[in-house]
This record gives sequence, C-alpha cells and structure tokens, in this order.
Amino acid sequence: MKKAVMAVFVLLMLTGAFIVLKPKSEDSKANTTKSDTSNTAGVEQPSTQTDKVTVSNFAFGPKKISVKKGTTVTWVNDDNVDHTVTSDSGDELKSNTLLNGKTFNHRFDTVGRFDYHCGFHSDMTGSVEVTE
Repeated sequence: MKKAVMAVFVLLMLTGAFIVLKPKSEDSKANTTKSDTSNTAGVEQPSTQTDKVTVSNFAFGPKKISVKKGTTVTWVNDDNVDHTVTSDSGDELKSNTLLNGKTFNHRFDTVGRFDYHCGFHSDMTGSVEVTE
C-alpha cells in the first residue's frame, strides 16, 4: 500500500513539474505579442470627429477632437468640481469657471490646432484640430 501511495505521489509530482516547466505554446506567445503591441502609452491618438467635449473625472473627453472651420464646440462640466477651458498659448479659449452642469461654447473660425488645459488642474489637457 505504501508503494502504491508513493507511486501516485511521485506521478503527481512529475506531472505537476511538467506543467510548471511546460513552455508557452505558439498561440500563447502570439497572444502575448498582440497585447504587448496594443500598449498605446505615449502614442499620439487620432482626433475624434465631434463638437462636444465632456469634462469628467478630471479629464477632457475626448481629449482630441477635429472639427470643420466655423463649428461651435461645447464643453460640458460633468464633474463635481470647478474647471476651465484655457488656451495653452494665446487667448482663443478662455472660459469662465465652469461649475458642475455648466457649459462653455466657442466657435472656431481659424484653421489650426488649439491646445488647451484646465486653469485649476494643469494636468487636464486637450486639443481641437480645425480643418477647412
């Protein structure tokens, strides 16, 4: 009986060791590669075609938008704290303090890229790309 238990134990140990030491299959390597390449940190994201930006969870969303010349963009503060929409350079965008539920509208009549941030939270950034 002891020999049978020992044999089962040894068999289990060998099987367990085989599973632990088993190399990754090609499929799992492919999946790892796919997930590794999907990391977009630091990669420029394309602009979203919209005329509305929501301020929520201390972020502008979408962060980058693209609009046609003459479009009015609306920012809506859905956060429970105050925010602003303030140009990084120049004074194209200069909202008053946006309380929860308040909006800021701006018509873009000039082609170009307009980067902005929140005057209270400088890590909150966004941009508007205006095309013909």
